Amino acid sequence: MKRNTIQPFRAQLADNLAASLVGTLVEATPRHVYGAVSLPGKATAVVGMRRAGKTTFLHQLRRERLQAGMGRERLPYINFEDERLAGLAAKDLHLLIEEYYRRYPALRGRETVTWCFDEIQVVPGW
Repeated sequence: MKRNTIQPFRAQLADNLAASLVGTLVEATPRHVYGAVSLPGKATAVVGMRRAGKTTFLHQLRRERLQAGMGRERLPYINFEDERLAGLAAKDLHLLIEEYYRRYPALRGRETVTWCFDEIQVVPGW
């Protein structure tokens, strides 16, 4: 992809990343899940019917990790259903990682970052 076509994605991802790391976390009725929610070193996928509370559960996991002492900077949330990210492909996701570690260089290779991707399936090639 040409540099001038990824620039809008870079800026929008940077804005979305910044917004996810400040302000209050979404509060809602807690969701209860039975069984393992995560496995060390593995991605966790939350799947279900529309309007079942998947996004609410994702924010709940972020709140729980924050309450357990994980720093807010280690809990970024990006919703890929944002129309300003339309056309973003999996090969462009490096922009998000680059922006994150530009902001938090001391975390690279030292701390676990819990990336919360909502509606990632809309990104072709994911």
